[in-house]
Formats: sequence, C-alpha cells, structure tokens
Amino acid sequence: MLRRLSISATILIPNALIQLTVCLVLCLAFLFHHTYIKPFRNNISNLAEGFSLSLLCGVAAINLMKSCFLYTDAKPKGPQEEIMEFLQLVEIMSVVLLIIVIVCFEVGYAVSKCLTQGLFHPSRDRDATSQDEGETTGDTGAGIELECRTPDHENPAQTSAERTLMQQCL
Repeated sequence: MLRRLSISATILIPNALIQLTVCLVLCLAFLFHHTYIKPFRNNISNLAEGFSLSLLCGVAAINLMKSCFLYTDAKPKGPQEEIMEFLQLVEIMSVVLLIIVIVCFEVGYAVSKCLTQGLFHPSRDRDATSQDEGETTGDTGAGIELECRTPDHENPAQTSAERTLMQQCL
C-alpha cells in the first residue's frame, strides 16, 4: 500500500525529470527493503517479488534515460540511437516476461495445490472405455494428461473444505 501511494504521489511533482528520478529512487529503496526484510515465509514468493521489483527498477531507469533526451530536446544519433532502441525493446520484453512469469506461477501454484491435496492423478491411458461415471480426463496443454476425480459426497471423512477445493479445481 505504501509503495503504491508513494509512487502515485510523485504525480504532484511538476518537473517530469525530477518525477522520474524520484520514482527510480523509490523503486530502488523498495527493492533494497524487500531483499533485506524478505517479508514472505516462502522463498519462491520472495524471489518472485524481488524479480518483479527488479524489473520495475529497470523500467524506471530506462524511462529516466529516455526522458533525459526529451527534456533537453536532443535526439539520440548514431550509437546512442541504437542503444535507445535496444532499451525500448528491453523494456517491452521485460513487461512481457513479467506477465509470463506471473501466469506460470499462478498455474504452477494451482496445479501443485491440487496435486498435494490428492485431487489429480496422472492418467497414462486415454482410452475412453476406462472412464467411469463421475471421472473426467483433461489435457493440460503441456502434454500431461490429468484425470480428475469428482468429489464423493457419500464419504463422511471428506470435509466441506476438501469438496470446495475439488470443485474449484474442476
């Protein structure tokens, strides 16, 4: 919350160059704070947040360099122009990479949660005759076929939380 509020508050600075400089300093401060504190118990979550903050710092630095040229009304020429075009490409690719990483983490988390709860089991045989009533087979798109068991409502040992989780996985 503090991070969003402080970065959003830089909008009140009238000079765009100073505004971007303050944003970069704030992003670096949040990155250093995160690496020192490590707020999550899970190390993977800390790495993911650190990666995200690093990309945020990189995007802020690239935008600051671009704004320096715009602020002075200078157009980059020669090798500077090639560097600026490369940095523009790096900026775009870093945002795309961040989106891909977030989607992979979400999918991985959902699949691992379902696997650890025993809701899915690998299916080696895709024979339609082996499917019983109440079972469905799905292809995950990654070449792994999973067979999901539907909840057994007659099982008294199964809690309502397990049934809810199984329905969410379906």
